[in-house]
Amino acid sequence: MLIRTPRHPSSFRHHLLTCVSISVGVITTSVLLSDCGNSSPTPPKALVYDGMTVPNTVGEILNTVKIVAERRLWDRDDFYTEETLKRLFGSQQIKVTAVPEEFLTVQLFGFQGQLPARPDDASQLSGFEFFARKHTKRPALPAVQGASQMFDYKTRRQFRAMISGTSQGLDFNTVAGIFGPGWKENREAENELFMAITREPFNPPPPRPTGYMGNTIITYTTGGSSDKQEVSFRFDAEGTLREIDSLALYGDP
Repeated sequence: MLIRTPRHPSSFRHHLLTCVSISVGVITTSVLLSDCGNSSPTPPKALVYDGMTVPNTVGEILNTVKIVAERRLWDRDDFYTEETLKRLFGSQQIKVTAVPEEFLTVQLFGFQGQLPARPDDASQLSGFEFFARKHTKRPALPAVQGASQMFDYKTRRQFRAMISGTSQGLDFNTVAGIFGPGWKENREAENELFMAITREPFNPPPPRPTGYMGNTIITYTTGGSSDKQEVSFRFDAEGTLREIDSLALYGDP
């Protein structure tokens, strides 16, 4: 078991710890299921970027992500443009890929100044990175129906943010203060992640939690039955936020 202390009920470079790499398959397929319907919800018609300013602190970065989630900006086509991302996040490293009649993809990396590298990290990498993709047309049922092919077939929209480095603004209480009290711990996801790590004989065992709410995965749920949306937050052993995930799935054929 990852954590067995009582909890009160209701978080262009791929630099992830081993447990984060494995969590891609575990978390996205069994935890972050949202917007499960046969059609995409209609994004808001109003200019929903009003009032948003470029973040300058870790808390402001997280608050921007919160607004993106609450306003469902990642369901809008215009979210997947360099102009929009610069408006929301400033002059970071941005890459946009658009394949007509298939999907829109954006990648962003930056904010190294707000997230200094950990002293014990030999790579000295730090920063805030996110990847988002939205299908503009549902792909055809793949001929080879492996796990990755079916994940792509079922996923309408994906968002994953990864955080490396250190900051006082990434502790559990601060994150919960920004996103609100309506969280629930997902012990099933925690156990699945633990099993995914430990079943590989060459992986080192995950570190035992040393900070408040260490090795925790929590989810926030917004919307009603027709537009349910879940956002998941993964904290490392020290109780520091490392990953934010959200998926929107097509309904089963």
